[in-house]
Amino acid sequence: MNEPLPYRPPGEPGPDPLTPDLYGPVQQPLSGAVELAAERGPVVYVPGAHGGFVAVRREDLPTIPTLSLINI
Repeated sequence: MNEPLPYRPPGEPGPDPLTPDLYGPVQQPLSGAVELAAERGPVVYVPGAHGGFVAVRREDLPTIPTLSLINI
């Protein structure tokens, strides 16, 4: 993935990293549907299967029955 840089004699100017290479490969734009955060509603981050956190829409969370302490 990371290829070594070619040899350049000392004193020779190097390529400017801020100037794009007009003859190099170009990254293709992503394709598919775009989902905006404002369109999907609030999310909650829950622990995932691999130890990281996963964003889940609040309406997709399972409901937990609450205990009523009034009739005890």
